[in-house]
Amino acid sequence: MQAEQDIRCVELSAQDQRSIQVRPLEHLNFPTSRPEPPHRHNFQELIWIGRGRGRHAIDDQILELAPHTCYFVARGQVHQFLRADGVDGCVIGFTDDFLPDTRTSGSRLLMLALFNNLTAVRAIPLRGADAADIEALVGQIRQEFDAPHGFGNEEALGHLVQILLIRLLRTLTRRGGDTVPEASRASVFRAFITLLEQRFRTVHAVTEYAASLSVSPRQLSEATKRHLGKPAKQVIEERLILEAKRDLRFTDRSVKEIAYALGFDDPAHFSKTFKRLARTSPRRYRAGL
Repeated sequence: MQAEQDIRCVELSAQDQRSIQVRPLEHLNFPTSRPEPPHRHNFQELIWIGRGRGRHAIDDQILELAPHTCYFVARGQVHQFLRADGVDGCVIGFTDDFLPDTRTSGSRLLMLALFNNLTAVRAIPLRGADAADIEALVGQIRQEFDAPHGFGNEEALGHLVQILLIRLLRTLTRRGGDTVPEASRASVFRAFITLLEQRFRTVHAVTEYAASLSVSPRQLSEATKRHLGKPAKQVIEERLILEAKRDLRFTDRSVKEIAYALGFDDPAHFSKTFKRLARTSPRRYRAGL
């Protein structure tokens, strides 16, 4: 792997200024000797694999691609297709504000459950009727996306994608997996995760996040412990180390440059924090890739 100064960012096509992009995968094949370059998105991405097999990476996690499975790539995560053997499916990318009623707590919790850098689900395998249901919905989304732009086209797409995500989350919930937290109890946690994504490079103190959310530091940590099992300080540090790992893996920035870019005034403090959480130094982590 050849590192770059910055991780390439892929944006939604500005050709027709749409907030959604639907791209079919048809008989996709490529060997491991020519993997897709690593990149990140400024949008959320859902990948439906109908047939075929392969392998892809999300940050430093390698996942096998299997038939009748949905994969989720959150905005900002580094993604890379590594191998595809006769893959048929679909890639659906959309911006944060694309879903209808995005401002409601239900839609925000839906997005938080499936698309975020800390707790999101990476894959949901489907079976039987569930697989047929999801494949049919993906087909409707493709059909609506390819239809001539007319009355209600974007609205229909928004509702279809929202139904798709709800159906997927219901399937996960029935299996006893991660669920959407109760809205009345999750407002502080949801607001914190959203704010953290915006400010983690410049704000490291729990007190500053708590003040912005009009809660006490103790209340904020109680919210993160309830949903993640860890205090707010640890959540902030883990988000910083996640970004540091991305830079160490996918760019040629020095440890000092990474430290400063993540808001550390002292690179030694950054290295100490990294070693405490990653159990290795930044340089050894990069050397072991």
